[in-house]
Amino acid sequence: MFKDMSEEMIMVEMVILEKQCAKCGEIKAVGEFYRHKRNKDGLQIWCKCCNIAYRKAYYQANPDKVKAGKKAYYQANPEKYKTYMKAWYQANMDKVKAGNKAYYQANPDKAKAWQQANPEKCSMTTAKRRAIKQNQLHPDHNPIIEQQLFAMAKRLENCLKIKFHVDHIWPISQGGPHHHANLQVIPQTLNLQKHINLTFEHPLLRDWTDIPLNLLQWIKTNHLEKFKKAVKMWCNNGRTLDDFRGHLITKAA
Repeated sequence: MFKDMSEEMIMVEMVILEKQCAKCGEIKAVGEFYRHKRNKDGLQIWCKCCNIAYRKAYYQANPDKVKAGKKAYYQANPEKYKTYMKAWYQANMDKVKAGNKAYYQANPDKAKAWQQANPEKCSMTTAKRRAIKQNQLHPDHNPIIEQQLFAMAKRLENCLKIKFHVDHIWPISQGGPHHHANLQVIPQTLNLQKHINLTFEHPLLRDWTDIPLNLLQWIKTNHLEKFKKAVKMWCNNGRTLDDFRGHLITKAA
């Protein structure tokens, strides 16, 4: 391997294969060091074990400071944080599910108390999970607006002392997307009456033909048969196909 190499090149090769840790003093392989582009050799001066031990001790000694620093970073870099968390969650989905399940089993009282104190968050999570299972989670849905709608339903319940639901205007079971523009806050009684009926009409409800044109196109692309069925039902309800076309043209204008 080294026949055609000079002694100087061999020494360089040996140097970059091993490195001495400035913390513990041990000579270790370069794979035991994190990268650091500002250093000449491109590696940190401490090995991974020493780095991890130091960070663990620092976190334990300064939990409030670490928490405040993370919060400040997330607020200053919301898009980076969102992208990172989405990638991390997809890569560790089984780990997250196992961790949640273990926590609920170990702390049933705490989990139940949290669910009772945050019903709107539980409902939002359930709706999103159902949409993911049916492959109807719209890629452009805004979780912040969605959270605001569920919070609005809770405020209305507290003020009016009646139950409110966040309803899918075009029901998920009928091909509708889980998207903030396809959601509306309505009384529980109306939601139960409407159920999954696409032709149900009421002055307090938005009709499925009121949702944005881009969502209708998404439904048509992803759920063509259910879209055709909805159009047929709409036309059988005293309207014509020309009315439907005119409705879409008006929305597109």
